Amino acid sequence: MSPLPSISVTVTIEDLGEGSWEVASKTIGLAMISVVDGADGVTIVYDPKVGQVLRANLELSDGTKIYTYPEDPRVSYQWVYAESSSTILGTDGSYTVTSNNIGKTIAVFVTVTGIGTAEWVADSPVVGVDKVVVVDGGDGLTPILTPHVGQVIKANIKLTDGSYIYTSPADPRVSYEWYYAENDQVAISSLGTYSLTSGDIDKTLGVRVTVEDLGEAEWEADSPVVGVGKIEVVDALDGVSQVLIPKVDQVIRANIKLTDGSYIYTYPEDDRVTYEWFYAESIGTIIGTDGSYSVTSDNIGKTISVRVTVDTLGEAEWEADGEVIEPVVYNGEVSGQFGVRGEEEIEISLTGDYDVIIFGPPDTAVEEFFVFTGEITGDIEGNITVRVNDRGVNTLYGVITDSDATDELRFVGYLDEDDGQVKGEFITGPPKEPVTSITVKDSLGNETLTVEKGETIDLIAETAPAGATTRVFWSIKHGGIYGTIDKDSGVFTADSS
Repeated sequence: MSPLPSISVTVTIEDLGEGSWEVASKTIGLAMISVVDGADGVTIVYDPKVGQVLRANLELSDGTKIYTYPEDPRVSYQWVYAESSSTILGTDGSYTVTSNNIGKTIAVFVTVTGIGTAEWVADSPVVGVDKVVVVDGGDGLTPILTPHVGQVIKANIKLTDGSYIYTSPADPRVSYEWYYAENDQVAISSLGTYSLTSGDIDKTLGVRVTVEDLGEAEWEADSPVVGVGKIEVVDALDGVSQVLIPKVDQVIRANIKLTDGSYIYTYPEDDRVTYEWFYAESIGTIIGTDGSYSVTSDNIGKTISVRVTVDTLGEAEWEADGEVIEPVVYNGEVSGQFGVRGEEEIEISLTGDYDVIIFGPPDTAVEEFFVFTGEITGDIEGNITVRVNDRGVNTLYGVITDSDATDELRFVGYLDEDDGQVKGEFITGPPKEPVTSITVKDSLGNETLTVEKGETIDLIAETAPAGATTRVFWSIKHGGIYGTIDKDSGVFTADSS
């Protein structure tokens, strides 16, 4: 601030004398800065908003006002952030707030040549979009991390001052873009709310919101939408063995595998689940509504199916690979030999008509031996010699002929590498014609080649998946030809005799 010079006046009147008057020195400075809304030039601004034009009006200590228009050549301006005064935002008398200023406190320094400098600082940072808070549409409050099928979710917007923009009533400044994180460039909805369906299962939901003049933000779910993946029908006897074709007197259960790998089992009961057992040939005929189903002779000749619906998680169906077949009872002596030869033999007594047989390693035997560990009941009596392969092949095949040779009871099995057990099932039917070749499949079940009698084939070299460097296991489809597979070379040699 600078003082005004002293001024004196002397007045002389002829015949009346003289007198004098003097003005004392007076200091004038900047009294205050008033930042106003540029829209009307009057409204005082304390908390700037995006899109607002700010004007810095001045008032001197003697009451004189200096406005931004017309420009006064004595005045200079510096708009800055209070948090960082070295960042110059503008040097005009007015400043337009943008989304770049969100979260920062605007200030202005004004200097009047010959008079002085003053400062103005906003009361709070510029307000903008802070984040998206996705909530359950049922109560409008519960934050959502992982949505589920059937749920309605809403994208609320939290601003940096703690206030919210809600989906209702609709705010014309707001635009929404729902998408899948797996392909975030494709919009699936443009509403503030989103209703999940089975089409969203196994996809990760996200939403991008943009508020005019306030910025934008995104939200993504913590994990993909969980839903029903598939039904796994298993034998209730062990709760594990998967069933392809149900059999008379068998109890089967419909376990539900979800897309996140978890399961819903039939026990304990889950109130969210409904079951409908029916025939594939007549989907309108419901034969059961429990999680398990007991197969009877009434089901012979029909293809059993089941449909499950899980509240909020979707639905799925399962259909057997074939019709329920009437069991055949065998009496008398039976004998047989497994298709892949080994070097040792063990004996198993069969005492029943049982469709599935399980072999497992005995406690006192070496690794390559397998003995019977399941239960056999029914009318079959006799002995069967099991030749156990000790070279790592993962499929066993046996043929058993009844005493009068009018029919055949064949055992088809495999080595389950997860639990170290040989598992399989007996299949009944007329005697098989002699075969001259076997079909080899890879570990994915794809048919790869046919091996003729007496032929030697290097399975690893010709049929192994790309990049395979270690031993590959193969499934033998038909055991009419015997042979061995070397566990190191992977070479199968068919028996020429």
